[in-house]
Amino acid sequence: MIHYPFSFLLHPEIGHIHEEVASWIATFPISNEDKERVMVSKFEYLPARAFADTSAEKLSLFCRLSLFFFLNDDLYDHCPQTIVEPIYRQYIAIMEGNNPEKKVNWLCDQLLLFRESLQPYVSHNWYNRFHQHFQEYLLLSIQENNFRIAHHFPDLDHYLSWRQEAGAMLLCIDYIEVAQGKELDETIRQHPLVAAIIVATNNISILCNDIYSLSKEIHTEVFNYALIYQHENHCDLNVAYQNLRDKHDAEVDTFMQLRSALTQSDIWNEELNSYVVGLEKWMHANLTWMVADSGRYGQAGRKKH
Repeated sequence: MIHYPFSFLLHPEIGHIHEEVASWIATFPISNEDKERVMVSKFEYLPARAFADTSAEKLSLFCRLSLFFFLNDDLYDHCPQTIVEPIYRQYIAIMEGNNPEKKVNWLCDQLLLFRESLQPYVSHNWYNRFHQHFQEYLLLSIQENNFRIAHHFPDLDHYLSWRQEAGAMLLCIDYIEVAQGKELDETIRQHPLVAAIIVATNNISILCNDIYSLSKEIHTEVFNYALIYQHENHCDLNVAYQNLRDKHDAEVDTFMQLRSALTQSDIWNEELNSYVVGLEKWMHANLTWMVADSGRYGQAGRKKH
């Protein structure tokens, strides 16, 4: 069991948000079995923990984006590039401000709703950054699919840097500023210590996901730190798993060291403190969702092999 040196509460409107999400899912053109599977995932609990202090409207808005991520991954996670690239190109065009007459699928309407509802809350500069992260996420996802189809493992040395952009985590981190109603000054965000703590947050979330999804992904996935380590080192899975845990824990130590360094720096202020707390909330929410909330991974945690 993983523990972080910080913990936070659940949004007080989670009951209302859960009902709202259920009403959306009921209208989607998917099977009843798929609707039930999405509901069991309780994906809305992740942002409800990460953004527990934001308004119900902003939480609902992020839930719509989360729903898009989950459903899109389930639909296209192992599809060849010839099928998925035109779809992802239209997603990118929608987020650029286009409203195509002929949409490639029904998820485009969800993305349009998200884009239109987001605009009152963000600046032009913030949206440009978010759109760049969105585009990188989709285009790198296409390359990930190519690896999965060929069952070809990526290089371990570059795995985390790849997943930094391909895992959609930067989009979630971007939303901290929306949830808090305060955009971080760009010069602060680009400060080496701030940039490094964002990377550490991303790495911790990626590795946490790898830990709790490992038992589900053993025979089907190539983008999991433990499986890549096992493949490269020809070792027992238990050895690879322990290396994954050690890497995760080292990243947590890095985060805490960077946090301490930031508090001693000349850029530390109330705004930056709130942002770093937002990073902590995201990591805690991601862990708690996987362990306590979601049925997406069956019995949360790793099974012995």
